[in-house]
Parts: sequence; C-alpha cells; structure tokens
Amino acid sequence: VRVGWGVYPPSLFLVQGKPKGIAFELLERVSEKTGIRFEYETKNSTFSDRLKRLYDRSGIDLMPSVQSNPERKKHMLFTDNYLDSPRFIFTRQNAPFVSSMNDLTGKTLAVEKNFLVHRWLKERYPDIKSVVVVNTEEALNALASEKAFAYIGPLRPTAFMINKLGLTNIKAACPSGLPDGTPRM
Repeated sequence: VRVGWGVYPPSLFLVQGKPKGIAFELLERVSEKTGIRFEYETKNSTFSDRLKRLYDRSGIDLMPSVQSNPERKKHMLFTDNYLDSPRFIFTRQNAPFVSSMNDLTGKTLAVEKNFLVHRWLKERYPDIKSVVVVNTEEALNALASEKAFAYIGPLRPTAFMINKLGLTNIKAACPSGLPDGTPRM
C-alpha cells in the first residue's frame, strides 16, 4: 500500500530521515497483524498534490491524518478518528486580544490551500480575508512576518511547528470554535 504523507506532528514527522508518529505506529501494528506492507512516499509534495494523486489513483493509496468531509468521502474510505486535536486561533505575541472568530472580522488569516479551514472561512466567515499558502510552515511564517493577522490550526501540530521553526513571536490566542481536527486513515 503506497502511503502519501506530510509532516503533521504528533501523527506524522521525521526523526533522522525516518517516518515516526502516531499514524506510523498504527500502520506498523496493522502491518504486523495482517502482513500488509506499507511503502512511504519519499517525494516532497504538497497536501493538494497528494490529495489529487490519491483521487486519481496515481501513486498514492492511503493518506494518514486526513480529516473526513463530504467531498473527500466521494473518493476515500475513512477509519474512525484516532486523535482529537482542537483548532486554535494563533496570533503574534503583540496582537490585540482575540477571544473568538468574531474578533477576526476584517482581518487577514493565513490558510493552507485545500485545508478544511480554508473552505470554512469562505462559507461561514466571508468577512474574514485569507492569504492562501501551500503549507503550515508558510502560514506560520506569514503570521510571524505580519503578512497575516492570525492562523487557525490544530493545537498540537501547530505548537510543534512553531517551536521547530523558532517562531517566538507567535502565541495560541484561543480556541477557534471550529470543529476539532479528527485525523483518520
């Protein structure tokens, strides 16, 4: 089974060039119990590219840590979620107080292309502007460099990425009120 993945700790990350994390441990257990062999993609690609290749059945059979939605259900089967990750609003340390999505009206958020938050903002919060980026690292850098006022992401992976990138001017401001991330396979 060909596995397409991206860095999304604690579910997916690399240690000395080898895949690690909750999702990989689950797949290892499945392999041990069933004999199914998983081949992990080594090509560096975007989430959008991996999703397209999975839909087209062109090189990827499984994507761990993907959240289910009606569009994705047309192309994929999902397991039950194996981890809940609340979505938080992240701002710079010096930003005005933010306590909810309402405080983001008229502001610009950095959002990853094809992530659910991107769609939810368009559908539910048309008064919030978006700067669309390719991945979480770009979104956090846009926030840190004041190209965006805020970023909404899952608490654990985002905190991990902030620390990894050394972005000391970013804080978790408050829960977003958007549905929790529920990674599935």
